[in-house]
Amino acid sequence: MQVVSLVIKLVDAATKKVVRNEKMSSWNNAWAASWSFGSSDHSLLEDMGKIMAKYVVDSMPKK
Repeated sequence: MQVVSLVIKLVDAATKKVVRNEKMSSWNNAWAASWSFGSSDHSLLEDMGKIMAKYVVDSMPKK
């Protein structure tokens, strides 16, 4: 099993105030990855990167 754990801390550049501090984690399921058609656990880090990027974009104030 592979596990990815991280903390995303977003800091306002002007005020130096922490605006978001989020713990995230994800893990693969070796059994499911080996038996599911077209599924793989090789994309775990790439998938977590996409989740982090979406979180950062969604956290930005709307103008």
